[in-house]
Amino acid sequence: MLLRELIEGVTTIFGKSGNKTVRKYRCTSGSRKGRIVAKPATCNAPKNMKASNTLKQTRRKKGSVISTKSTRTKSR
Repeated sequence: MLLRELIEGVTTIFGKSGNKTVRKYRCTSGSRKGRIVAKPATCNAPKNMKASNTLKQTRRKKGSVISTKSTRTKSR
């Protein structure tokens, strides 16, 4: 474990970006815990509340459609 990982709350992993293998980071703390991000600073960045509220609104409108599609996708 590196000192950077303790300070910023990330672990280094390798992920795909297009057809290449690149270094990415997994957030180990904060509101994005468990997410894979391109830059470690993203883990502690403030949430975009406008985008968050828009997505909540969309989920309320199309919740049944989304759940039906995800159920179909997961069953295959």
